[in-house]
Amino acid sequence: MPNMPSTTEKKYIREFNTSGICKLEEHYYISREKELANALAGIGKGRYFTMFASRQMGKTTFVEEIVRNLDKEEYCPV
Repeated sequence: MPNMPSTTEKKYIREFNTSGICKLEEHYYISREKELANALAGIGKGRYFTMFASRQMGKTTFVEEIVRNLDKEEYCPV
């Protein structure tokens, strides 16, 4: 059979997430690379930042993206 995926291979059809943190392999999500770089640079300088947006705009997922990109030896996010 040509190019048939194995039965153990898990394939996702991405969906729009309507609650909670986006799972990047399962949900549609547009990374905010410029904002991420600015946030990480500010955190590196010891600065605070605020985020405000309507519900379901990706605030929590953005914070999770920041945490994934922090140097774990220098920062201990809680």
